[in-house]
Amino acid sequence: RNCYGDALKRNPRLGGKLVVYFRVIGDKKVGGVVDETKILGDTTLDDAEMQTCVRESMMSVSFDAPPDDRELTVVYPILFSPEDDEAGSEQ
Repeated sequence: RNCYGDALKRNPRLGGKLVVYFRVIGDKKVGGVVDETKILGDTTLDDAEMQTCVRESMMSVSFDAPPDDRELTVVYPILFSPEDDEAGSEQ
């Protein structure tokens, strides 16, 4: 949300789809951590700074450990629209 708010300050009409790939690894003792993130090619939101911000932010997210100490890969499309999002508005 903060990444989009910052991007809206640069471009108040910025919108589109951001497709995030991330991999979660870990074990029950430490939990799950994101060890890899990518922005995939079918992304339509064209803001390199926001894409970098989202990738870097995902690296600090923690999850429950995947079952049986395996890894989990996720592809998550996120739609952003300045009309629908209050991230860039002053409160």
